[in-house]
Amino acid sequence: MKKLWTCIDKLSWKAENKYSFAMIIAELISAIFGFILWRITTIWGFDSTDSMLYFIFLPAVIAWCSVIIYAFGHEFHSGTFR
Repeated sequence: MKKLWTCIDKLSWKAENKYSFAMIIAELISAIFGFILWRITTIWGFDSTDSMLYFIFLPAVIAWCSVIIYAFGHEFHSGTFR
């Protein structure tokens, strides 16, 4: 999370846009990992669409919450638009 945060903080965007971008990136990464995990678990019988939604959306919601919690202690610095 810290590496993602510092990479986004280097961008010359407003702080609000940086927070939104951090949430989107964290959600996408966790959803991709959830999908990979679901594909692995289809071997043991979790091959329904319902289980796929749980494996993808639950990590995405947790990632969204983790960005909010991480943002309490680490602020973005506002940049300027180019």
